[in-house]
Amino acid sequence: LSALRLAGGRAAAEDNAAILELQHGAHEPRRRGFTLQQLELSLLGEAGPHLRGELHVILALAPEDGETEVELEEAFAQVIDLPGGLELEVGHFFTEFGLLNPLHPHAWDFVDRPVVVTRFLGPDGMRAPGLRVGWTAPTDFPLRVHAGMQNAEGETMPGFLGDPERAVGRPAVERDVESMEDLVFLVRVEAASAGDEPWRRGAGLSAAFGPNATGPDGRTILYGVDVFVRRRPAAHDEGWPFFSAQAEFVGRSYRADAFDDGTTSFSRRTFDDHGFYLQALHGWRRPWAAGLRGEFATGEGSDARDDPLRDDRLRLSALLLYQAADAARVRLQLNWDDSQALGSAFSVWMVFEMGFGRHGSHAH
Repeated sequence: LSALRLAGGRAAAEDNAAILELQHGAHEPRRRGFTLQQLELSLLGEAGPHLRGELHVILALAPEDGETEVELEEAFAQVIDLPGGLELEVGHFFTEFGLLNPLHPHAWDFVDRPVVVTRFLGPDGMRAPGLRVGWTAPTDFPLRVHAGMQNAEGETMPGFLGDPERAVGRPAVERDVESMEDLVFLVRVEAASAGDEPWRRGAGLSAAFGPNATGPDGRTILYGVDVFVRRRPAAHDEGWPFFSAQAEFVGRSYRADAFDDGTTSFSRRTFDDHGFYLQALHGWRRPWAAGLRGEFATGEGSDARDDPLRDDRLRLSALLLYQAADAARVRLQLNWDDSQALGSAFSVWMVFEMGFGRHGSHAH
């Protein structure tokens, strides 16, 4: 995936370092000129009717110096179609939180993720080794429940045992996994209308909770609400025309433990931050579609005003999409950002994308 980004305005006009702060997502265009957002190599396989596995490895160029980075995005096995509507997933995988976090970049409608998602769920998406159980209820409409546990440490768990300096500006205290309380637990409930209906509607509730790295009493709770609506008429031209809209609200309660190393001290404090986005996409005639997105994120307290990861941030985006083939598209996107810490900026991106072989959206 490659992109051309031209930027202007008070924040983006400074240098590429300011653009890195403006764009939190690790696999978004994050510098002027051409970038390789990511090259994803995937292996998918099945071992009988109930067991399947996926492996996804990413190669990308670091926006700071252009060096090649290799990243294990996901590697998991699933046991599906078990009695009682159950399924089991084990390995390294995206946390089933909200609508966007489980999706790889090639499945995004827009070229970047909303600020609230990258702030609270991490620039690479919230993911870690663990296990997840899914249950489809025997109801007239699809009702699914997800429950899982994953490791809490690492850069892909920034709100937990990841870097607290990034999350709330606190130093890290080393913590070991000594009990179940040192893991991250997830619960998600989602319901949707049947997939063969012209209009599809759905809603979900997500919650994740676990330790953070500010001290032995540091705890984090993430919570979210999401809704979507999609329309595709029974008579269509390879999916066109269509309309889709979705929204997510995400909140984070971050209880930071007291800290004192003789030179620096912090009192115990809870940071309550939140944000939302609303987006719509309309494909009026194959191969053209256009979309709009509005979003806002905020952090509690006057100290958040100078922190680009917790300040008040407003972003408006407009998208034009050309679907050249089933797995090839060109997207042109205009962003306007207004940030307390960074000022305001306009950015224009043109993104070229192509895929080969079988490759799903990875929504588990």
